[in-house]
Amino acid sequence: MEEELRVRVLNEIRNNASKLYPIKLSKLKDNVGLSSRETKRIISDLRNDYPIVAKEVEGGGYWLAEDEADIVDFIQMIERRRDGYQNTLHKMYAFLTDYGNIPSIL
Repeated sequence: MEEELRVRVLNEIRNNASKLYPIKLSKLKDNVGLSSRETKRIISDLRNDYPIVAKEVEGGGYWLAEDEADIVDFIQMIERRRDGYQNTLHKMYAFLTDYGNIPSIL
């Protein structure tokens, strides 16, 4: 069953997506009959064997990398996201050290 789902997700991406026309998560999950979470989990698993990339802007969506630049762009997007999360974590940890004295917005 799991392998069948992997094949269905991969085929949807392979046959219905490109850099110019990536497939949106909403369409992908509907086409394969899965939840968003399950579809993302399968995509993550498929990345062990296939260069599935994504973008969040200009329409967003998934496709199989068509060239090295697709992979580099995807890596850079993930690194920016990681850096943003890391920055937020540092801020929140700072609040933990002084939790009783957090300023009120009112």
